[in-house]
Amino acid sequence: MNNNKIMLEMWKNISNSYWNAKDLEEKQRILLSEFLQNKKWIVLELGCWNWKILDKLSKNNKNLNLNWLDYSIDMINYAKSKFSWITFINWNILDVEKIFWEKKFDIVYSVNTLHNLPNKKLIYTTFEKMIFLTKKGWYIIFDIRNSFNPFIFYWYLKNRNKWLSFWSLNIFSVINFFKKYNIEVIYNKGIYYENIEDSLFKNNNVFLRYIYSFYLKVTRFRIFSQYIFLILRKK
Repeated sequence: MNNNKIMLEMWKNISNSYWNAKDLEEKQRILLSEFLQNKKWIVLELGCWNWKILDKLSKNNKNLNLNWLDYSIDMINYAKSKFSWITFINWNILDVEKIFWEKKFDIVYSVNTLHNLPNKKLIYTTFEKMIFLTKKGWYIIFDIRNSFNPFIFYWYLKNRNKWLSFWSLNIFSVINFFKKYNIEVIYNKGIYYENIEDSLFKNNNVFLRYIYSFYLKVTRFRIFSQYIFLILRKK
């Protein structure tokens, strides 16, 4: 079984239950929804998979012209039954430029997704496609899993040893990459748990809880945050 099939099977198994109101992914969904609130922009979302972002956008963002692209027809069919105001496109994120060769968007975003692409090279290739698909003066939004966070780095390495696609990135390398394309960073936020209760840490061992609490305090520094949420503008 290749990596793509393994990842597909994993997400099929957990997509309905993978979500908690306090998880880091939810923090990023909220940031995205707030940025897009009450806008009438033309937007392309790349590879949401489990439609949780749409739950947020559907409350205050129905003026968006939202194009939602995902390679899973099962997820699209489910989302269609809940979000009739959205244009759904069954397509692979890695070939997105083939169907939007002449069309450009006000916003191109991909949140809680890119770290699951097959390798780092393809993540950077997708960055290039996001740049190509965005109008001048408008915005590219995504997150990275932070390679400076030791838990993220080693946990993702462990998953890759199981043939699962989980990739962390160096934030400085990402920012320098976009600078080459005359893209400016206008928002750069570390995403972290506020406290041990927020993180849903289950172990009751006093020593381990103390160590984990200290780790969470360190993640408040953006360089060590678990995720980093970015909004960039194409000049």
